[in-house]
Amino acid sequence: VITKNLLTMNNSNINKLPFVSLCVASFNRKDIIIEALSSSLNQNYPKKEFEVILIDNFSSDGTVEDVENIFFKEIKTLRLKILKLKRNTGTSGTYIEVMPYLNSKWEYMLKLDGDLVLEKNCLIEMINLSKKLKEPSMIGGKVYYYKERNKIHAIGSKLSPFFAIAKGVGVNKIEKNMYNSVMKIDALNGCMFLIPKIIYEKVGWFDNDYFLYYDDHEIMFKALKKGYNNYFCPTAIAYHDTLT
Repeated sequence: VITKNLLTMNNSNINKLPFVSLCVASFNRKDIIIEALSSSLNQNYPKKEFEVILIDNFSSDGTVEDVENIFFKEIKTLRLKILKLKRNTGTSGTYIEVMPYLNSKWEYMLKLDGDLVLEKNCLIEMINLSKKLKEPSMIGGKVYYYKERNKIHAIGSKLSPFFAIAKGVGVNKIEKNMYNSVMKIDALNGCMFLIPKIIYEKVGWFDNDYFLYYDDHEIMFKALKKGYNNYFCPTAIAYHDTLT
């Protein structure tokens, strides 16, 4: 078990941090996307060591126009890129489409839903845990509901090779000082997880056959079969304004 105090980044190591691409997928979430992108852009992480990419999945509510108006400086300096898809590709298709647009320096990708608001230390906590582990691993965080911030959305899931249904962990639990230690878990909460480039290269990526739901379980199950592990990081905190 890795305890919470081990997850504090030493400032002397800040120049050694890897480059991360934060990939935010959105479809008709004009109501939350500005706050979501702001939370990604304002992470407590060196600005030269991360980028944010919005993948707009053919929204019709003016999402892109709002983002272009509000974040024009970030777009001009390439801190924020916008990938406008010409059709709705579904969840898995969205993240397949974005891969060629990642900065060539990327060592990690943080996969994010467009209705997710991150706490400022979310990214640094994930990276710090990754650096402490002895093996390449995918890492997820502690996700609460956006409108009920004492209620856990989900920690992740337990998978079975015999059944198609995964069993959720921490789903809809009211926070009572629980899930405060790093732990291995079969599948992370799919709305937010960090994947090292080496796992992407060795395991592969999303399967386009999954238009919506369980695409994240499929890639994590593939990683487990290849001998990799998935870890829950309790100090990487986010809030999910989910519609489901």
